[in-house]
Amino acid sequence: MASINKDHLKEGRRMFQRHLAVRGKYFRRFDGDANNITKSIVSQLYNGLFYRTSLGHYPHFYSRDFGMMVPSLLDLGKKKEAISTVNYALDRYERDGGIKTFINVSGKPVNFPNVYSPDSVVHMFRAVGILNNKEINDRYRNFLQQEVYKFYDTAIFKITGEIKRHIHFGGMRDHSKRDSSCYDTVMAGVISREANALGLDNPLDRFDYSEILLKDYWTGAYFRDDKSSKLLSADANIYPFWYGVVDDMSYQRTAIESMQALDLDKPFPIKYVANNSQKGKTIFVEKLSSGWQSDAIWPMSALPFIDLVSDVDLRQAKAYLRQYRDLIETHKNFLEVFDSKGRPYKSSVYSCDEGMIWSALYLSLAKRFKM
Repeated sequence: MASINKDHLKEGRRMFQRHLAVRGKYFRRFDGDANNITKSIVSQLYNGLFYRTSLGHYPHFYSRDFGMMVPSLLDLGKKKEAISTVNYALDRYERDGGIKTFINVSGKPVNFPNVYSPDSVVHMFRAVGILNNKEINDRYRNFLQQEVYKFYDTAIFKITGEIKRHIHFGGMRDHSKRDSSCYDTVMAGVISREANALGLDNPLDRFDYSEILLKDYWTGAYFRDDKSSKLLSADANIYPFWYGVVDDMSYQRTAIESMQALDLDKPFPIKYVANNSQKGKTIFVEKLSSGWQSDAIWPMSALPFIDLVSDVDLRQAKAYLRQYRDLIETHKNFLEVFDSKGRPYKSSVYSCDEGMIWSALYLSLAKRFKM
């Protein structure tokens, strides 16, 4: 199966057209301080039916991004909007026969790349579980049950519960091709937990994913990225803790210190890996966007990282969030990604997106930190 198809080419064409207009610097500018800017963004992202992912070139629903933001949206009093979004997404996914990475502007579910995406499935389950809306749970129960079975059959080695080896799955680092990644193993732990909470038949329930993560990925100082490397990646060391699959503060503190020791938080959080040479195997579109998912800086994972840091060093967490406050106020927007030097990311064909739904988590942290 080709990793790129005609749906992706349409998306790419739209992104390139925006790039020609934006050129990595002509972003929309919002009025006010960081809190006012991010509140405006969150408000404008809701179109009356669902939350879009951005105000730039992702004007559609992404399971991953929305699923990550549901607790923050509820914290901001957006429960009605979140319920509407889940209903919109599940209706289209059910009609299409499965949960995929995003739903395009025509209402068609699409995976990017064109492979099964475990974390897209899991983030929908997370959204459903957090909302715990009886109408949604009852209406989509059969569909969600089918998705649990599909996850188990597609992604899980049934003898041990591990993610299948040497198979390309979609994920947060969607340009990467990894071998039974730590991140996907976290996703298995999350869907198992959510399936149980929803009262679904759960074939993953016999596996202890905290134990699997510590046995197969923990090196003594950090979680390795996948089973073919000893590489330290940020996603492998943020999401086991942020999603509560591993709940041990000593491991969490050690993983944070290991990320800091490699300067993944410099000039501000967070790079996935220390430098571009560590990006590993990728799909070919990575060649068009050098460093995109290696040493580029991603707010999407930085905010969960800051949340984790607040558990062990609140002063440092506040310092990190102040860096993001300053970035938002400098650019008068919440931008998608920065290069390794801290500049808005751009390549010859791509300019970073703007007005991101991740603004919701920034607002939640700012509220908690009293900033």
